[in-house]
Amino acid sequence: MAKLSVIVPVYNVEDCLDECLASLRSQTFGDIEIVCVNDGSTDRSREVLARCRDQDERITVVDQANKGLSGARNTGISMSTGEYVCFLDSDDKFEPNACERIVEELDKFGTEVVVFGASTFPEAMTDPWMKQVLSPRDTRYNTFQSDLLFKESSTPYVWRVALKRSVLDRTRLAFDESLKFGEDQLFLFSLYPQAQGVQLVSDKLYLYRLSRSGSLMDDATADDARKVEKNLTITHAIFKYWNAHGFMTRWSNQLMNWSVKFELYSILCQERSARNSMAKELVKVWRDSVPDFGTCLKKLPGHAEALASVAVKMAGSETFPSEREIKSAMVRYRMKEYGFGSFASGAIKKLRQ
Repeated sequence: MAKLSVIVPVYNVEDCLDECLASLRSQTFGDIEIVCVNDGSTDRSREVLARCRDQDERITVVDQANKGLSGARNTGISMSTGEYVCFLDSDDKFEPNACERIVEELDKFGTEVVVFGASTFPEAMTDPWMKQVLSPRDTRYNTFQSDLLFKESSTPYVWRVALKRSVLDRTRLAFDESLKFGEDQLFLFSLYPQAQGVQLVSDKLYLYRLSRSGSLMDDATADDARKVEKNLTITHAIFKYWNAHGFMTRWSNQLMNWSVKFELYSILCQERSARNSMAKELVKVWRDSVPDFGTCLKKLPGHAEALASVAVKMAGSETFPSEREIKSAMVRYRMKEYGFGSFASGAIKKLRQ
């Protein structure tokens, strides 16, 4: 049995796959298995996999009809044998010492999860937000605290997370195959509250390709309204999971505050008809999942409560807010959450459109 299993989902990436697998074959730590799940590729990816498998016996190739990224990862987990598990997307790369550092950190402290940093390529395409989320600090959470999800650089990508198989066996956690976008968010929001310790390390062990024509991320960011709709689906799934597993009794206020930032502000930026229907849907998610919703609403920070209250009014039938009230709450929220500079730059961009 290998110490570390690296799960590589593969779908139509013949132009990147050699480079990805080369980064694994040249690792400084050798006790790994590389489980490549060919998820119904229609290009030459399967030929590349066969050639690389012939060159390195640590590579296992699993073929399946197309199930999507979540289905490929779930298959990879089920077919792997390592004590530890991590993920590498087939258009990305590991740094040469990535597997060594992952095993070292999981061995050292006994925590079930390690979260590491990543770099991007081409570097010129990155932005401050991406740099921030891919740059965790060095710290450890022996038990779950909400700061791990809502204040640390620990989300939204599962490929910069490695974990012990024990946590998967104990929680029966798997990727939701019904989600075609944002499955990483749901997985991490489900994993962290149940893990017996999470270690964050600042080492940048992963090389993330920012854009590839035809990739899921490339498709998802092409249309802002479509992305907001997809994020609403993710939000619903997270609230549903937390409610079903009892996490809401302790951290409903923090999760609701997160959803205001993650989804509500973007909803209110949409065209009026789409905005109104999505706001109603988000409020329904809150009411269905949050215990004592009214009390939780009042415990939000003032600027978040004001924005959430606008959405609640939009979901009602008698006190629909005026456009002025909506815009006022949005301005207050953005200035408080991101500062005047962000608000000013957004306003200038709007004027130029």
